[in-house]
Amino acid sequence: MCRFVAFNTDLGIDPNVARAIVEAARSDPLSGGRSHPDGWGVAALIKFNGSWSQIYYRSDKPIYEDPFLLEVLHLIEGRKSMGIIHARRASRKELRGVGHSHPYYIKSGPIDLFYAHNGSVVRKAFEDPSLPYTDSYVLLMEIAKLVNSLSPGEVLKAIVDNYGESSTSLNSALLYYSLSSVGLVSLSYYNKSRAREEDEYYKLYRWEGYVASSSVARLLGVGEPLKNGEVVEL
Repeated sequence: MCRFVAFNTDLGIDPNVARAIVEAARSDPLSGGRSHPDGWGVAALIKFNGSWSQIYYRSDKPIYEDPFLLEVLHLIEGRKSMGIIHARRASRKELRGVGHSHPYYIKSGPIDLFYAHNGSVVRKAFEDPSLPYTDSYVLLMEIAKLVNSLSPGEVLKAIVDNYGESSTSLNSALLYYSLSSVGLVSLSYYNKSRAREEDEYYKLYRWEGYVASSSVARLLGVGEPLKNGEVVEL
């Protein structure tokens, strides 16, 4: 189970929020102090002089040990931006390394998609369980099939319908960009019958222009929990 922050603000990522996800990744207060050491990444769109620029960075290093952390975060401070920061704790040893760090990217027709996911999905739930990708990336492949016929929020609801019963959690954030639309949606969903931690660990919290994993919100002392199954647009 991983940790993430999704944000859409006029002044970029709040340094206090950035510090909270770093600290949650180093020692998660809702998971017995366990770390999230298996890489991290950020995907963001920044508005400057009326147009959007794109930042995409992934690393196989823990977010709390990456020497480029401050330089990357500096790019999304103080500017109108929306994006996702994700710190990973891998569930499968063979699927580690920078290529498996979130947020993932895929292009679907004219739309660029960046996706971060917390949780796991039983492999047999997929049409081809043998694909050499993480369950999260396979979910993004499924999102890419739907996003040109459904709204991004409807797509995330469809993912719950199709994979909710086979998952521990589908907590996720989806950043999308095309010449005609830009946005960020987040899904809060966990399956109590498969959950391995206390309910609080799986909740997402929202405040101002942020949605974040419960550990991040706990460290900051902010936010209200989203309902299980709720999709919000930031």
